[in-house]
Amino acid sequence: MRTIHKYQIHIADHQTVSMPTGATLLTVQMQHGQPCLWAEVDTSRPEEYVPISMCGTGHPIPAGRYIGTVQLDGFVWHYFDARGAKARG
Repeated sequence: MRTIHKYQIHIADHQTVSMPTGATLLTVQMQHGQPCLWAEVDTSRPEEYVPISMCGTGHPIPAGRYIGTVQLDGFVWHYFDARGAKARG
């Protein structure tokens, strides 16, 4: 079944999130003081670990597709879907 699921994530340069294979990462936003990732998933598919990269404003942008920005304690963090990412030149 296709549905949208929420995953709590961290303020970290690199992390992985377990979710069904082939998930479409939709957005990252704050909810109740916690960064969260929303993804369209097919709950009938097996789980995989999806790599997520993050950088602060003014820092080098990691490889991957941009998925959202959050603000926390005066800092601004930008998140990227790092699956199949190629290095930026």
